Amino acid sequence: MTDNMFNDLDIIYVEALRVNANIGVHDWEKQIQQLMFVDLEIALDLADACRSDQLADTLDYVAIADTVKNLAVEKHYELIEHFGEIVAQSLLQDQRVKQVKVTINKPAAIPDAKKTGVKLCRRQAI
Repeated sequence: MTDNMFNDLDIIYVEALRVNANIGVHDWEKQIQQLMFVDLEIALDLADACRSDQLADTLDYVAIADTVKNLAVEKHYELIEHFGEIVAQSLLQDQRVKQVKVTINKPAAIPDAKKTGVKLCRRQAI
């Protein structure tokens, strides 16, 4: 979380969320669900939540995780890039969210690699 894109903002993060997804370009991938790991960094102002101690003043972590998992199985995605964009845009629908970083690790993509994936950074439209 050292990126300059998050300067002066608070961060909610989810790390290594296990997601079974309908994803891949190969014929065999279209027949199965594949395990992916999703990291999220969500930049927003958490000052109200810090003062109020109320869930309504922040984002619900469980709801975020459920949204990502549901998006992963609602249709087949060819590319993790596209899935990541859908996740980012879903998070940015909440106007409190200023910026997001979505990192997706697809372990089966290159079996000899420790990690293979994408990192997408998106900002709220001005």
